[in-house]
Amino acid sequence: DNNDATNGGVRAVFSQEAVQEFQVLTGSYSAGFGQASAGIVNIVTKSGTNEPAGNAFLFVRDETLNAKEHFEKYSPGGARIDREKAPYSQKQFGATLGGPLSRDRVFYFLSAERLDIETHNFVTISHADANVLRRAGFPTETGNVPYVIESTQVLGKLDWRLSAGQTLTAPFNSARSLNENTEPWGGQVARSRGALRDADDA
Repeated sequence: DNNDATNGGVRAVFSQEAVQEFQVLTGSYSAGFGQASAGIVNIVTKSGTNEPAGNAFLFVRDETLNAKEHFEKYSPGGARIDREKAPYSQKQFGATLGGPLSRDRVFYFLSAERLDIETHNFVTISHADANVLRRAGFPTETGNVPYVIESTQVLGKLDWRLSAGQTLTAPFNSARSLNENTEPWGGQVARSRGALRDADDA
C-alpha cells in the first residue's frame, strides 16, 4: 500500500525506468484490494538478474523549443503585442543498475531520477487590481510569474529467491518533491513578498 493516509495522496513515487509492469483496475475488482472506491494501480518494480545491466538517461529542454503563448502575442484586450518569450528550463536525468549478489539466488536493483523545471504562470490582471489584492494581504505578481518544480526519486531493492515459487523482497523507496505552483508557502510567495516590498518602496 503506497497511499498517504494523511492527505490521501501517494506516499512516494519512483522513476518510470524502475517499472517492470503495471496493472490498472477500474471496477469489479476483488475486495482483497480494498481501500479504494474508484480505481487501483498495481505496480511491479524491476529486479536484478544474473547479468549486470543498467541504463542512464538525460532530457534537456529550454524556451527555444517553445512557441509564444497567447498573452505573449496579445494583450488581455486583444491588441497585438510582442512580449518577450517567457524563460523555461527542464532537466531530467537518472540511471538504473541491477545484477546478482549471489548467482541464481540474491539480486539487487537500484534506480535514481532527478527532475528540475523552471517555468511560469502568466497573470493577466491589471496593476490596479493587483494593488488591491496586495493591500488586502495577498502577495500578487503580474506578467510572467516564475516557479520551480523539483523531484528526487530513489529506489533500492534486494530479492532473495528462496525457491522456484518463493522470493523474499526488501525494498527501500524515497522521494522528495517541491511544486511552487501548488504549495502556497513555496518560493513563489517569498518572491511575491519581495515584489510587494519593492512596490511599497516605489
